[in-house]
Amino acid sequence: KLDSKSLASGISPERITATGRVGIESTELNGKVNQLVIKIEQPALAPPAATGAGATNPGSVGGPSKAPFAFGESAPKRAYYIEGVTLEIDAVLRDRRPDVHAIRVDGGVIFEESAAVGATDPPLRIVAEHLRVTGANTPNAQIEIIGGGGQNGVPPQDAEITAGGAEIKAPALRLNRGTSQAIIN
Repeated sequence: KLDSKSLASGISPERITATGRVGIESTELNGKVNQLVIKIEQPALAPPAATGAGATNPGSVGGPSKAPFAFGESAPKRAYYIEGVTLEIDAVLRDRRPDVHAIRVDGGVIFEESAAVGATDPPLRIVAEHLRVTGANTPNAQIEIIGGGGQNGVPPQDAEITAGGAEIKAPALRLNRGTSQAIIN
């Protein structure tokens, strides 16, 4: 089990790999996959800055994340459920806490956002064969989902995304979560 206490104690992992029936349980991310790979970028520490108006925190990079797919202390309180064969997460360490900036899930993907308290619209739900999220720690996260099949005589299957009361089904689509734009091929 890796948590913020482990990170605070001086352990600074760069890569975490788990295979087999991997269960994920945290306040922000839950799910089950067959393989989990987490890559954690360790930002270079800046030299100590003078105290006062121009002082910075040498352990941090950039400001707090306000993004829809951000995980960590600075993230809005959202929770996600992920299911698939493989899950790869790229994160950067900010103030000794991981901040996710890319997610890749392959094989029988289910990606669900927990409903916000008091929300009337259904939360984000994605069902696909492949899911890629880039810029997850930015307001304009890019989401690419691809359905399955279409090879070796297997008929193509549409990927599905439901969010804010709208549903889109297509073989492949790319979304910008910040602008709510969708590009469908």
